[in-house]
Amino acid sequence: AETSPLPHDVRAKTLEVWALPANLSQRGGGLISLETIGGRIFDAVVFGEREPKKWTAGSSFFNRTIDLGAESESSKPGDVVHIAIIYREDNSIAVYRNGVPYAETYVPRGTDATLRTYSASESHVLFGLRHTGAGNWFFAGEIEEAWLYDRALTAVQVAASFLTGVP
Repeated sequence: AETSPLPHDVRAKTLEVWALPANLSQRGGGLISLETIGGRIFDAVVFGEREPKKWTAGSSFFNRTIDLGAESESSKPGDVVHIAIIYREDNSIAVYRNGVPYAETYVPRGTDATLRTYSASESHVLFGLRHTGAGNWFFAGEIEEAWLYDRALTAVQVAASFLTGVP
């Protein structure tokens, strides 16, 4: 599923999702993605793309993606997992699982690794697929709730959102 184009520009942001993975062996499925129309540039919550059983901040050409060195996902079928990825104005990216840091906050390096501005009317949100045109990179499971915030949430706000649960 995808939204209509954004009503305003988005730069600093938080992608948040509550999901039930159907299996832990899937590779590269996107849950929520903010992308330019057509999918050329995107930032997304992705499962198992570069490392099996691990969550990551997916991005176009892996420009803002790193291997996080985090724990492998261990949820059981039917368990709801909460993931939040925060993209801050200082170019840092933080990944949270179930309200707590999933890995160390990092600053991506290299060409095209800086924070992106997603322009109004030229960008939208995509659910269940890493990016438009990604072929078979669908998320296998259920997305209970997903949110795009047009700001970087704080650690306290992410924890509170997790504790509140799926609306």
